[in-house]
Amino acid sequence: MDEDAKRVQPKKGHLFPLVAGVILMVALGGFGLTRLYPPSVPDHVSQSEAKERSEAFAKIKSFPVSIVPQEKTVATLANMGLKPPELEALSQALAQPSAKTTPVGSPSPAAAVGSEQKVSLVELVLWDTHAPDGDMVRITSAGYARDVLLSKIPTVIHVPGIGAGVIQVTGLKDGGGGITLGIKGSQQSVLMPIMSEGQSLSLPVNFQ
Repeated sequence: MDEDAKRVQPKKGHLFPLVAGVILMVALGGFGLTRLYPPSVPDHVSQSEAKERSEAFAKIKSFPVSIVPQEKTVATLANMGLKPPELEALSQALAQPSAKTTPVGSPSPAAAVGSEQKVSLVELVLWDTHAPDGDMVRITSAGYARDVLLSKIPTVIHVPGIGAGVIQVTGLKDGGGGITLGIKGSQQSVLMPIMSEGQSLSLPVNFQ
């Protein structure tokens, strides 16, 4: 074999260490990612805690929530993700001194016929009371719905509110172990009962 052929021929002994090195780097990289981004852990709620939350929720007669100041209404509306027709309709309703409406969750439309109450924007703070495992809920009030992915960091949302009515809370996604939702109003917080996907609960509220 001439000198040029010897120069071109690869050394077989170097291939295995190279492959082994790549595998090791991938393994270490995967370990690092699991350290930086650990897999979500399902909620673990004891039976006693679930019972306490349900009993406390059942005792709520009126949950006070804060009304957005008038000078902040325009900026708040802009951040609600409304389509142009919805934005215009809600803006007009907020501008009226009162409006004939049927609050969401009213026992019957007849009960609200002729009632005239002012529409206001109200503020709610939502968070996941346990593991941030991907729980998601839908908040519905006065015909407006907002989907919220829960986390340990409180999420501030705004919805229209009418006098003393209800806010509907619907479970959209359970990350495991039940949907664990906390809601903060103007004066107090409530730990909602452990919810399942598709379940809806009515929170009686007083828009102040």
